[in-house]
Amino acid sequence: MEIKKYTNKDVGFGNMYIIITNDEFLVVDPCVNASNVISHIKGKKCKGIFLTHAHFDHFCEIESWLDFGKVFLHQNAYIKLQNASENASTLFGAEAKIDLAENQVIFAEENMIITVGDKKAKVMEFFGHTDCSVGLLFNSDLFCGDFIFAGGNIGRYDLPTGSAFQMRNSLRKLKSLNENITVHAGHGEDFLLKDFNKNMFY
Repeated sequence: MEIKKYTNKDVGFGNMYIIITNDEFLVVDPCVNASNVISHIKGKKCKGIFLTHAHFDHFCEIESWLDFGKVFLHQNAYIKLQNASENASTLFGAEAKIDLAENQVIFAEENMIITVGDKKAKVMEFFGHTDCSVGLLFNSDLFCGDFIFAGGNIGRYDLPTGSAFQMRNSLRKLKSLNENITVHAGHGEDFLLKDFNKNMFY
């Protein structure tokens, strides 16, 4: 499995990932325009676009990706794409409203399996930062959006639909995961889960 990482330095320094296995790829958090990375995926089939949560800095370039495939997202995220307050675009001086037709989306729920090439990934709900935060767990890689970050930091929960209670419950889920998993967060650097557990102060 090959993982390519791109960062949008103009909108919140959000990370976008392209996961490639065999001749298929999946886009995680489409915050970089497709035209900037098209050469890296030429000749490969798109499984779809996976949205970890519906904050603007993670989907700001989604329209450039819609011709590639359907969007995997939590059901609670769907309506937020059309609400500038709840998708936090107002924090970036924008009024973003994306109206996706129902046939353009696939609702991602807890324990749903998404297959990319010959690799399988499990959807995990990590509510707390928002009530639509989901991650994608491969055998040794976790794509978690703004749930947790390097250095033992967690996502803020003072934005619309954030919850300290739900964040605590989500953090408990991490205890069941292999500590040698590499975590790919929505911002910043990759890190090992064991390092996060060692440094977490929440």
